[in-house]
Order: sequence, then C-alpha cells, then structure tokens
Amino acid sequence: MRSLEERVHGAFADAPFAAGGWERALRVLAEATGSARAHLIAVGGAKAFPLNCLIDPPRGFAEEFVEISGGSPDVNWRIAACAPPLQIRSERHYEQARKALRFDVYDEFADRHDMFHGCQTVLSQDSSQFVGLATLRTRKDGKTSAADRRLFAHAAPRVLGAVKIAQALEHQGGLLLLGALEAMRATGFLCDRQGRVAGLTHSAEAAVREGRNLALRNDRLSATDPRADQAMQRAIARLLQAGAGESETLWLPGGDDPASMRRCELFVLPRQDWSFGFEPRLLVMLGAAAGHEAAHRHLLTGLLGLTAAEADVAVHALKGAAREEIAAIRRTSLDTVGSQFKSIFQKLDVHREAELVALLGRLLH
Repeated sequence: MRSLEERVHGAFADAPFAAGGWERALRVLAEATGSARAHLIAVGGAKAFPLNCLIDPPRGFAEEFVEISGGSPDVNWRIAACAPPLQIRSERHYEQARKALRFDVYDEFADRHDMFHGCQTVLSQDSSQFVGLATLRTRKDGKTSAADRRLFAHAAPRVLGAVKIAQALEHQGGLLLLGALEAMRATGFLCDRQGRVAGLTHSAEAAVREGRNLALRNDRLSATDPRADQAMQRAIARLLQAGAGESETLWLPGGDDPASMRRCELFVLPRQDWSFGFEPRLLVMLGAAAGHEAAHRHLLTGLLGLTAAEADVAVHALKGAAREEIAAIRRTSLDTVGSQFKSIFQKLDVHREAELVALLGRLLH
C-alpha cells in the first residue's frame, strides 16, 4: 500500500495531464493532511486572481474574496504571512500577522467560512504575481500538527513541478496559435488574462516598430491616436471579462491621411478551467490599411455622426454621382436618397449638395 506522501506525489504528477486532475490532487492533499480543504491560487494584486481553486468552496466564497480585497497583505493575514518560495507558514505565523493588521474584515471572513487554521507556502513568484498552495482547516480539524506540516512541506516541491509543467503546456499552446497566424501571414497579438502581450507574429513586430497605428509599451498594446486608444482600452477591459466568441472591431488612424486607417479586430479566446498565467485570452488582429472610401465612411460616421447609409451617400456625392446614380448604386428609391441628403444637410449644417461636396473636400482631402 502506498504511503500518504506517495499518494500525494502521484496525484500531482498526474494533475497537468488528466481531466479533473488538479481537483483530485488537491483533494488528496487535503485528506492526507487532515484538512477540510486545499487551495491553489495565483495572486496578482488585491483583487486579481488569475487562478483561484478551492476544494468544496462555500457558496459565494470566490466573489466575496474579491470584494474584501483578499489578495492584499493589509487585509488578509494569510497574504501578510507569506514568505519566500517553499518556506512553510502556519498558525503561529498567522497570529503574528493578525496582530499587525488594522482591519478585521478577513477575521470575519475566515470565521464565517470556518477556515482559521492551516498551513501554506508560496510555490513561485515573479514581479506580477505569485502562485500559492494552502490547506484550510476548520475548528473541528484543529491546528496543524508537525506531521501535517512535514507532509505538506514534502509535497510542495512536487506541486511546484506540476505547476511548471502546466505553465509549459499553456505556453506551448500559445506558440502553436502563433505558428498558425504566422502561416497566414497575419498581424496578430496574443494577450494574457491581464491584457499583457504574451506573443506576437513577425508582421505584428513590424507594425509596432513602424508605430503608425499601434504601439507596444510595457507589454501592453495602445493605439497611437489618443481617441482611438481610449476606445481600444475600453474594448480590451471589457473583452477580458467576456465570454469566448465575443469580439469588437475598431478603426485605428495612422496619421492625418484617412487611407492610413487600419481595421483592428479583438477576439475572446476560449477560457480554460485552469490557467497558470500563460493562457492566451485575447487575440488582436490588425488588418491592412483601409482604402480611401472605407476610411472616409468611418470618419463620417465616427466624427460627424452620420449613419452608415448617410456616409455612403455622402461619399458617392463627393465622387460626383448624381442622386439618380446613387439610388441605382444603393438599390434604393430616389425618395430615400432625397431623405438621406436632407438628414445629412441638417447634421452638417449645409443647404445644398455643392456646399456638402465642398465641406467634405476640405475635411477628407
């Protein structure tokens, strides 16, 4: 019969490769240490948890943990008690950390969910986040024993090894997606769950080096045009919280020439149940420079408030088409075109087509 340590080590060796492997491994660790629950978490800030998996969590646990800023050492004495990687911390360290805190919000949280006791360790850490492992014990479980902490300490390096394998597999998945984009000669960027660029194609490298439409600063994408960048940052923030399949399309100016505009499409990628920081979350694709007419239509809708149909009518008028020609091109009636011109005149404060063409000429050329 295998020992408790062997069972724990075997469960985490299988975890990166088996369906439900991580949940099963955490459950084995909890049982082996006599704990109600085991917790594997990635902490990127007071309210940033790229990974937050607790075995048998109480209802609303994850949401409340975010609400109370559970990742802050000023709030959470478990976070305040953290030490360098693979050093074990337990109840006596928690008590010391509690005395230094000014807030009791985490005390109330831990008391309500019956998780005052346990032990923990930081598995890995970089400048943006750390991955931690913990056992959470109830009043009935009592405090950890020396044997519990010893088994936990022996297990921690094995858990770290499994996490590194999972990270490598995620990273490889990103490389495969980038390879497919390279084969398509696409201008593509892969962003992680924090919105940082985790990979980009050669064409994308050239685009940011050129710096006309997009820039890359501190591993984050931004549009060079301030107004377009505001829209882009809103889109990125929304899509990072959205479900797979959602997308947004933006037009990014590249200077004063409308034809330098490029279409930028953002796509949400499928979310994995487990991610250790390398999971591609967002795909950003930059299209070829817009033609003059597409760029003109975008400016007329975005800057002057015309509808898409009105912008199309205005562009045809700028090209010298008569109303009858515009109606034929758009496959609509002459009356509809007349109504559209009337609306355009009101929005742009002009009174006849010659004034409209002159105004558009000044704006777009």
